Amino acid sequence: IRKFKLGMAVSAALLAMAAPSVPATAQSGVQTNTENLQDALRRIAQNSNDSSALADAGLAALELGDIRAAIGFLAKADQIYSTSGRVKVGLGRALLAEENPFGAIRYFVANGTPAHEIAADRGLAYDLIGRNRDAQRDYQLAMRHDRSTGLILRHAVSLGISGDVEQAEAQLAPLLQKS
Repeated sequence: IRKFKLGMAVSAALLAMAAPSVPATAQSGVQTNTENLQDALRRIAQNSNDSSALADAGLAALELGDIRAAIGFLAKADQIYSTSGRVKVGLGRALLAEENPFGAIRYFVANGTPAHEIAADRGLAYDLIGRNRDAQRDYQLAMRHDRSTGLILRHAVSLGISGDVEQAEAQLAPLLQKS
Protein backbone atom coordinates (compact mmCIF):
# COMPACT_ATOMS: atom_id res chain seq x y z
CA ILE A 1 0.00 0.00 0.00
CA ARG A 2 2.83 2.36 0.88
CA LYS A 3 4.47 1.86 -2.54
CA PHE A 4 1.11 2.43 -4.23
CA LYS A 5 0.57 5.67 -2.28
CA LEU A 6 4.07 6.87 -3.15
CA GLY A 7 3.54 5.89 -6.79
CA MET A 8 0.30 7.87 -6.87
CA ALA A 9 1.95 10.84 -5.16
CA VAL A 10 4.93 10.82 -7.55
CA SER A 11 2.55 10.50 -10.52
CA ALA A 12 0.52 13.43 -9.23
CA ALA A 13 3.68 15.45 -8.73
CA LEU A 14 4.96 14.72 -12.21
CA LEU A 15 1.60 15.58 -13.73
CA ALA A 16 1.49 18.84 -11.80
CA MET A 17 5.00 19.73 -12.96
CA ALA A 18 4.19 18.89 -16.58
CA ALA A 19 0.80 20.62 -16.70
CA PRO A 20 1.01 24.08 -18.15
CA SER A 21 0.00 26.76 -15.72
CA VAL A 22 -1.41 29.90 -17.28
CA PRO A 23 -1.63 32.66 -14.72
CA ALA A 24 -3.87 35.64 -15.34
CA THR A 25 -0.80 37.74 -16.04
CA ALA A 26 0.57 35.36 -18.70
CA GLN A 27 -0.67 37.51 -21.55
CA SER A 28 1.02 40.61 -20.14
CA GLY A 29 4.19 38.60 -19.50
CA VAL A 30 4.36 37.52 -23.14
CA GLN A 31 3.72 41.09 -24.24
CA THR A 32 6.45 42.40 -21.92
CA ASN A 33 8.93 39.78 -23.17
CA THR A 34 8.03 40.60 -26.77
CA GLU A 35 8.57 44.30 -26.09
CA ASN A 36 11.87 43.54 -24.34
CA LEU A 37 12.99 41.48 -27.33
CA GLN A 38 12.01 44.21 -29.79
CA ASP A 39 13.84 46.84 -27.75
CA ALA A 40 16.95 44.66 -27.55
CA LEU A 41 16.83 44.01 -31.31
CA ARG A 42 16.68 47.78 -31.96
CA ARG A 43 19.76 48.24 -29.77
CA ILE A 44 21.56 45.39 -31.55
CA ALA A 45 20.75 47.02 -34.92
CA GLN A 46 22.55 50.14 -33.69
CA ASN A 47 25.52 48.20 -32.30
CA SER A 48 25.87 44.50 -33.04
CA ASN A 49 28.48 44.15 -30.29
CA ASP A 50 26.31 45.56 -27.49
CA SER A 51 26.64 42.70 -25.01
CA SER A 52 23.87 44.06 -22.79
CA ALA A 53 21.44 44.18 -25.73
CA LEU A 54 22.49 40.69 -26.82
CA ALA A 55 21.94 39.40 -23.28
CA ASP A 56 18.55 41.13 -23.08
CA ALA A 57 17.54 39.63 -26.43
CA GLY A 58 18.69 36.18 -25.37
CA LEU A 59 16.85 36.29 -22.04
CA ALA A 60 13.66 37.60 -23.67
CA ALA A 61 13.85 34.90 -26.37
CA LEU A 62 14.32 32.29 -23.64
CA GLU A 63 11.21 33.54 -21.82
CA LEU A 64 9.28 33.38 -25.10
CA GLY A 65 10.41 29.78 -25.65
CA ASP A 66 12.72 30.39 -28.61
CA ILE A 67 15.62 28.38 -27.25
CA ARG A 68 17.79 28.43 -30.40
CA ALA A 69 17.55 32.22 -30.68
CA ALA A 70 18.28 32.56 -26.97
CA ILE A 71 21.41 30.44 -27.26
CA GLY A 72 22.56 32.41 -30.31
CA PHE A 73 22.18 35.82 -28.65
CA LEU A 74 23.62 34.65 -25.33
CA ALA A 75 26.58 32.86 -26.93
CA LYS A 76 27.54 36.03 -28.80
CA ALA A 77 27.12 38.08 -25.61
CA ASP A 78 29.38 35.56 -23.83
CA GLN A 79 32.06 35.99 -26.50
CA ILE A 80 32.01 39.75 -25.98
CA TYR A 81 31.61 39.83 -22.19
CA SER A 82 32.84 36.49 -20.91
CA THR A 83 32.70 37.42 -17.23
CA SER A 84 28.97 38.22 -17.13
CA GLY A 85 27.19 35.99 -14.64
CA ARG A 86 23.82 37.03 -16.09
CA VAL A 87 24.87 35.79 -19.54
CA LYS A 88 26.30 32.54 -18.18
CA VAL A 89 23.17 31.80 -16.14
CA GLY A 90 21.05 32.56 -19.22
CA LEU A 91 23.13 30.17 -21.30
CA GLY A 92 22.83 27.52 -18.61
CA ARG A 93 19.05 27.89 -18.50
CA ALA A 94 18.80 27.82 -22.29
CA LEU A 95 20.91 24.67 -22.50
CA LEU A 96 18.80 23.09 -19.77
CA ALA A 97 15.65 23.93 -21.73
CA GLU A 98 17.31 22.35 -24.77
CA GLU A 99 17.80 19.19 -22.67
CA ASN A 100 21.56 19.55 -22.47
CA PRO A 101 22.21 19.23 -18.72
CA PHE A 102 25.95 18.62 -19.08
CA GLY A 103 26.37 21.87 -21.02
CA ALA A 104 24.09 23.69 -18.59
CA ILE A 105 26.07 22.66 -15.51
CA ARG A 106 29.22 24.15 -17.03
CA TYR A 107 27.52 27.58 -17.03
CA PHE A 108 25.99 27.16 -13.57
CA VAL A 109 29.37 26.63 -11.87
CA ALA A 110 31.53 29.56 -10.73
CA ASN A 111 29.76 32.28 -12.69
CA GLY A 112 29.65 34.95 -10.00
CA THR A 113 25.91 34.60 -9.42
CA PRO A 114 24.77 33.84 -5.85
CA ALA A 115 24.30 30.07 -5.55
CA HIS A 116 20.71 30.28 -4.29
CA GLU A 117 19.65 32.09 -7.49
CA ILE A 118 20.69 29.20 -9.72
CA ALA A 119 20.30 26.30 -7.31
CA ALA A 120 16.90 25.13 -8.60
CA ASP A 121 18.07 25.01 -12.22
CA ARG A 122 21.41 23.46 -11.37
CA GLY A 123 19.57 20.91 -9.23
CA LEU A 124 17.43 19.90 -12.19
CA ALA A 125 20.55 19.57 -14.35
CA TYR A 126 22.17 17.36 -11.71
CA ASP A 127 19.03 15.21 -11.51
CA LEU A 128 19.03 14.77 -15.28
CA ILE A 129 22.56 13.37 -15.22
CA GLY A 130 21.90 11.12 -12.22
CA ARG A 131 23.67 13.14 -9.53
CA ASN A 132 20.65 13.10 -7.24
CA ARG A 133 22.46 13.93 -4.00
CA ASP A 134 23.97 17.07 -5.57
CA ALA A 135 20.53 17.94 -6.92
CA GLN A 136 18.93 17.55 -3.51
CA ARG A 137 21.53 19.81 -1.90
CA ASP A 138 20.77 22.45 -4.51
CA TYR A 139 17.01 22.08 -4.05
CA GLN A 140 17.41 22.51 -0.29
CA LEU A 141 19.47 25.64 -0.86
CA ALA A 142 16.90 27.03 -3.29
CA MET A 143 14.03 26.26 -0.91
CA ARG A 144 15.58 28.47 1.75
CA HIS A 145 14.66 31.37 -0.55
CA ASP A 146 11.71 29.97 -2.52
CA ARG A 147 9.05 27.52 -1.31
CA SER A 148 7.16 27.32 -4.60
CA THR A 149 5.15 24.21 -5.36
CA GLY A 150 7.23 23.45 -8.46
CA LEU A 151 10.46 23.47 -6.50
CA ILE A 152 9.03 21.30 -3.73
CA LEU A 153 7.78 18.83 -6.36
CA ARG A 154 11.20 18.71 -8.05
CA HIS A 155 12.83 17.99 -4.71
CA ALA A 156 10.30 15.28 -3.84
CA VAL A 157 10.67 13.58 -7.22
CA SER A 158 14.46 13.68 -6.86
CA LEU A 159 14.20 12.09 -3.42
CA GLY A 160 11.84 9.41 -4.74
CA ILE A 161 14.09 8.59 -7.68
CA SER A 162 17.07 8.19 -5.37
CA GLY A 163 15.10 5.82 -3.12
CA ASP A 164 14.47 8.11 -0.17
CA VAL A 165 10.75 7.31 -0.02
CA GLU A 166 10.12 8.70 3.45
CA GLN A 167 11.63 12.10 2.68
CA ALA A 168 9.77 12.24 -0.66
CA GLU A 169 6.50 11.58 1.15
CA ALA A 170 7.36 14.20 3.77
CA GLN A 171 7.91 16.78 1.03
CA LEU A 172 4.66 15.89 -0.74
CA ALA A 173 2.42 15.57 2.33
CA PRO A 174 1.73 19.31 2.82
CA LEU A 175 1.01 19.73 -0.90
CA LEU A 176 -1.35 16.76 -0.93
CA GLN A 177 -3.17 18.11 2.12
CA LYS A 178 -3.76 21.45 0.35
CA SER A 179 -5.51 19.73 -2.53
